[in-house]
Amino acid sequence: MRPTSGRPFIYSPRNYDGVNDVEKINLRTQGGGRFLERVEFSVAPDLIGASPGQMEFDFSSWDAKSRNGTLVMMGRHGQTPSNLQGKIIGSEVPDEDLTEKGIVDANALASSINQLQEQKKISISSIHCSPLVRAFHTGKIIGQKTSFNIQTHEGLREIDWGDASGYSDKARNEQWGSQEDILMHEYSRLLELWDHLPVIPNAEKYNALLERVLREVHGIVKNTPENEREVLLINHGRVINTLMRACILEANDKNRTEGGDRDKVPYAGNCDMAVFLYDDSEREPKLEFQGLAQLS
Repeated sequence: MRPTSGRPFIYSPRNYDGVNDVEKINLRTQGGGRFLERVEFSVAPDLIGASPGQMEFDFSSWDAKSRNGTLVMMGRHGQTPSNLQGKIIGSEVPDEDLTEKGIVDANALASSINQLQEQKKISISSIHCSPLVRAFHTGKIIGQKTSFNIQTHEGLREIDWGDASGYSDKARNEQWGSQEDILMHEYSRLLELWDHLPVIPNAEKYNALLERVLREVHGIVKNTPENEREVLLINHGRVINTLMRACILEANDKNRTEGGDRDKVPYAGNCDMAVFLYDDSEREPKLEFQGLAQLS
């Protein structure tokens, strides 16, 4: 069964600033500017300068009452055939379902989430999914085990890889890596660089991805009941990696630690869960990376 869309999000994958003409008018009416430029990206204090292996999130120590904001649990979908083959898969290709391993891992993730709910470590009632089949199927498996409602959100879709669709990471780097290296030396700040990456023809820029995902997260948190301090999102590897990199590399740069390379950012495998704290109680929203949990 194809997922049905929940709250609509205005988005065109070929539109590099992340919004279409109608949304641009709305932005100008509301004061203009990109939402991502209002957000403060950071990491939990004990993660500043930490290595990826030191960024594991422990739900047993989480205390919602002691923190301001909403815990955003962002799980990656289960394994797909392209994941197994080491090929890039985004929003722009024929959709893929889960492999047998992907289904097994999604069930394990569902059991872990259900256990956390029973232990009152988390309190959620809905699963917010990307509408792509691999994410929706993962969310459906979780929903069947937990009785959570499932809502789909266009803004949680995977990046559009454009002409790199179906490439391996190695082939992509061979084709466009040298062009991206030049830009990396030209722009010192990550969010300036991401206006220009990836250089792949017809691909969505990282800042466009970041913009739409942040807006979607903001909307989900705003619509979450006040008694629920956690939200569960099921989406994609590049979405999660982009948010983690924004938080970690911006925080390391601000704190003058050596964190400007990819080795400082953990990798979210299939059914791993990146955990963020989103606080919009102040004028400028704050997204703080808490760690990466392996629950499957």
